Amino acid sequence: MKTRILSAILGLICPLSLQLLHPGQSDNMNESEGDEIDEVFDEVIEMLTDLLDVATGLFNQGHINKSDEDKEVDPLCSFAATCVNIFNSSIGGSTLNNSIHLNGGARLVRDSVQGAWGSMLGGISDDSSSLDLTLNEEVLSILLESICYEEVFSDPTIYDKDSEMEDADSSEYDNKSQEKSFSAFTDANTTGIDFEGMEIDDSESKDQEDIELDPLSLENLLLEDTDILASDEENTLEHHSGADGALAQLIKLKQEARKAGQNKREKNELSNRVRCFSLLEAVFPNKKRSKTIPNNIALMTILPLLRTRTILLKSVLASENSLSQKSTNCVAEKRVLIDRITSFLENKIGKTHVVEKMNFDACQTLSKQIIIELNSVSSADHCKLCSSLLVLVVKSVGENGPETLRSLSKSIYDEAVREWSQKRNSNIQSLVFDDFISACPSDAKFALLSELIKASTEARSHYLKSEAFRMISELFHVNENDNLELKSMLQENSTGLCASIEAALGDDGLIKAKRIRDVLKATEKLIDFSSIHGDEKLRNATGKLVTPLQALASTSGSVAVKSLCKKMEKSIEEGLEQNTSSDVAPRNERKVGSGTSSKKSKKGKKKNKKKGKK
Repeated sequence: MKTRILSAILGLICPLSLQLLHPGQSDNMNESEGDEIDEVFDEVIEMLTDLLDVATGLFNQGHINKSDEDKEVDPLCSFAATCVNIFNSSIGGSTLNNSIHLNGGARLVRDSVQGAWGSMLGGISDDSSSLDLTLNEEVLSILLESICYEEVFSDPTIYDKDSEMEDADSSEYDNKSQEKSFSAFTDANTTGIDFEGMEIDDSESKDQEDIELDPLSLENLLLEDTDILASDEENTLEHHSGADGALAQLIKLKQEARKAGQNKREKNELSNRVRCFSLLEAVFPNKKRSKTIPNNIALMTILPLLRTRTILLKSVLASENSLSQKSTNCVAEKRVLIDRITSFLENKIGKTHVVEKMNFDACQTLSKQIIIELNSVSSADHCKLCSSLLVLVVKSVGENGPETLRSLSKSIYDEAVREWSQKRNSNIQSLVFDDFISACPSDAKFALLSELIKASTEARSHYLKSEAFRMISELFHVNENDNLELKSMLQENSTGLCASIEAALGDDGLIKAKRIRDVLKATEKLIDFSSIHGDEKLRNATGKLVTPLQALASTSGSVAVKSLCKKMEKSIEEGLEQNTSSDVAPRNERKVGSGTSSKKSKKGKKKNKKKGKK
């Protein structure tokens, strides 16, 4: 394995060394191109030095002096930082330069980086290797920082779930320029701009300060100059009517050039993030290697990537809803990164099999943040992704015991059900609960049933009430593997469900054809449970449903609804007959017992009389 890793590193050093020869360099270069070549030369030298340090540290493991222990650097961490630097440089494919020939060997360099990175990761899963390579949080942080926006790491609650969607035009490149509100011509005078001989350069550099010219300030300045000239009788000049139009055109060109420069930098940054994403994907390639990755490392990727996806999705949706057709805002590049993040979280992280105990508080905090991200954007795909991640976090504490899993799921989904049923601006959809019911059916009964029964009567719309009944029908049943605790929990909630069904059968909004089927299905599950596991109290409660069912059967125009109502009426009456027969049996026993005892007493009295006569 050492030989393989060393060969891969040498394979990366070769294409980097070729860049020192400046392949494809033109004979006629201007001064700016020469400066860029010098910068690339320095970058390549630094990269080669880093690779040499990685190779040296990798193969000198176990032979380090005590005096050098403090200077020891993790080889995998150092190599990950070097790979990220290569991908973000011009020789790795970054296009933010004027020297086109620097991008000539970018494909070869990227392929070499991928091969070397894969070999280094292979040393982690190789048990026979003597290399001490560990995928720790520091390595993963380097990869995530190269992909995600900087602000997603700063504050765990940067997104307020009640906040409105941000405008796409207020990107991170505009923040600095919006803080300043100085006069346009004051900025122009301090920087010494020559308006007459100005040349508009679409590829202005990052370091050049952008100046936004305000048309109102320019107009006021022209009027003030006109008043001054008019007061001087000797130098009286007439105001040229075309000056304002020319100046307005100049302002427009300046603003368009500034916007083009911002879009170019943002496009290049997004391309760099997509290239670095391949390094993270290589860490989770298949099930075989995922067994060697700690579960906390897998869960560590969720929140930064999900927040980055939220930022990108907000910007894309705002751009699509914008009235301006000229504002592109790099929508295509953002969608590419969104798709990569979605695929990674769904197919790699979402399918992680947790086999070790996890910290309860950390999982609870992570799940609450996922709910916040879910509420940040109104999108079905975003909701589905957050739902699958939420199920993963809940199942990750399963190794801590069933009580821990139920405690975590109840703390998450109870609040989610209340928000889904009560708040109008909530982005939580019913598929969040459907996914949990499908993944953890037994635990979902403990976590969801009581709140769903409340939602079936207190929800803000008839649609949400019918959805609550639909999910109740999926939960209210007993399987062979269910324990007595689950059966007793269903019995405790059965009376409340019976009252909720009785109210629903008298609600005009729920007895419509498209809603009543969900109510009747939940009713059927309740009656079936009552006939098998119910007691006298539950059977008497279900007996109150006979009258509403008869009324529904007489008014409904659906043959299927009438048939189902009659079927349930019959089942309820059979249950009531069981109560009656169970009450009659003890009475008959008491009557028989009392009769025999009276006969014995009479016989005893007769015997006593005979003895007295004698």
